[in-house]
Amino acid sequence: MTPASATSSDPQRLLQVRDLRVHYAVNDSLGFWPRTRQLEAVKGLHLDLYAGETLGVVGESGCGKSSLAKALMGLIPSQSSQLKWFDQDLTKLPIQRWGAVRRDVQMVFQDPLSSLDPRLNVLKIISEPLRTHEPGLSAEQRRAAVLVTLNQVGLEESVLYRYPHELSGGQCQRIGIARAIILRPQVILCDEPVSALDVSIQAQIIQLLRQLQREMNLTLVFISHDLAVVKHISHRVMVMYLGTMMELGPKDTLFKQPTHPYTQALLDAVPKADPRKERHKSVPLLSGDIPSPLDPPSGCVFHTRCAKADAHCAVQAPTLQASEGGVFACWHPLVSP
Repeated sequence: MTPASATSSDPQRLLQVRDLRVHYAVNDSLGFWPRTRQLEAVKGLHLDLYAGETLGVVGESGCGKSSLAKALMGLIPSQSSQLKWFDQDLTKLPIQRWGAVRRDVQMVFQDPLSSLDPRLNVLKIISEPLRTHEPGLSAEQRRAAVLVTLNQVGLEESVLYRYPHELSGGQCQRIGIARAIILRPQVILCDEPVSALDVSIQAQIIQLLRQLQREMNLTLVFISHDLAVVKHISHRVMVMYLGTMMELGPKDTLFKQPTHPYTQALLDAVPKADPRKERHKSVPLLSGDIPSPLDPPSGCVFHTRCAKADAHCAVQAPTLQASEGGVFACWHPLVSP
């Protein structure tokens, strides 16, 4: 699953994860009888991440995108047969000892305002990772590093002593990005970083992330429900549904000729730029509602909404199969692998 648009002929693999699973205990009591059920947010996911690439992750709300990012950061418990960051196997390592990984893997969150501590000014917010990972720095050294980072994200020194509520949403997200890059990490996980922003500000933040990627040789995991944004920024794209990877492949191949019916359904739902084409297009809507993750369908989790599904799909979950530059999980692909 090497990316098609790698920065070198033999790209370095930064992440290797096999059979990743994330479970949540959900109180599902009936009357006076207490009952706890397991919600499987991520199911047996296999993934590799390579240096210098941007991996886009798409899917409907509740498909497990954010749970995946938090599990890769060690922010929530997970189970896997293999989870390697930078060739270090973390499968049996307690989350409390993930400090070295978190220095190299930072995160930018969805809501720029709620992700910043309202009690801290910009100087303290951005310098907080330095106080944790480089406690030997003096206050003046931390301030100098913050000023350099502010300049990188397009903010001036005048915001240094202001608080999040005094800034715009776009400024707050730039501060969130500054906090993420001040340690000079190798990987940044972006969990829908522009969905709460105006369209014009979204474009600026996307451009900033691409610029930082070039300047710092960053690797990005970009989670979004906006396929247009994902197409613009990504090298490879992974499609998720009910915690399961449906398809993963090079951006150009996946958008031009998707293999999985769910990927095609997502692409068909994207509005067309031409009003005449949008007015007359025939969108094959997905049948039925999204199943409850507490009671997922048997076999292929997508079969209850798939027009190509048959009896076999309801019984047997598809295995990952190789496609052009990627993989997919479907018994009835749209194109021959």
